[in-house]
Amino acid sequence: MAIESEMLADAGRSGLRIKEVEIRVRYDVDCSTVGPIKHGLSVLFMVLKDIKFNKPLYYFTAPGLALDVGGLYIGLIFCMNLPLAEIWISGLQ
Repeated sequence: MAIESEMLADAGRSGLRIKEVEIRVRYDVDCSTVGPIKHGLSVLFMVLKDIKFNKPLYYFTAPGLALDVGGLYIGLIFCMNLPLAEIWISGLQ
């Protein structure tokens, strides 16, 4: 499924039209040996890898924003607790 996701992305970038076609399938013959979670994660990582190479700004923006928000939150907590820490330290002296 990972290669199919890449093929769909390439077709979309090339301006090709994509159409769904009904097929017949039998799941009782030659079943997959890969578990569904492992397979799903491999597809997800392949899609993320495709995003990283074709649109790196999207790939790096989300983690960067998450780290920025986390840093601002921790900094705000630090600044809010700073007066309490100064009172506590002055009480020790």
